[in-house]
Amino acid sequence: MLEKSIFRELSKDIPHQKCLKHALDNIIKIVGLLQKKKRLQKLTRQSTLCREGYKIAEDEYLEAQRIYLVSKEMFYCKRLKDSLKLLKELSLYYNKYPTLREFFTRHLDKLLTHQEKPEISKTNKISENVNRQLMRRL
Repeated sequence: MLEKSIFRELSKDIPHQKCLKHALDNIIKIVGLLQKKKRLQKLTRQSTLCREGYKIAEDEYLEAQRIYLVSKEMFYCKRLKDSLKLLKELSLYYNKYPTLREFFTRHLDKLLTHQEKPEISKTNKISENVNRQLMRRL
């Protein structure tokens, strides 16, 4: 939304930082982290007769959690070089989660702007708030 507004008003691409929180929320949805957590909790409450099912659910949850945590570390680290190493680690999951690849291909450059241009803040709370107020008034 912010990116479209900037382009519409100024007709050029101005460096800006996309919201890292929203990006992490999207990653949670892509890997199904919350659903896998609920499934694991449900199996935990059930009897221990289905240990194999529990182990599979646990492995799936731990994998999704790992993707989320590595993504978070990648977004918040200070150096672009470190982020690219973490991105390489995440690329191991692209076959299982093709939407993850599409997400990073489409948004990564704007999510790591703060690493390329240190004068730009990691967060864009002020920009989003101003944009929201402008949209409300227009």
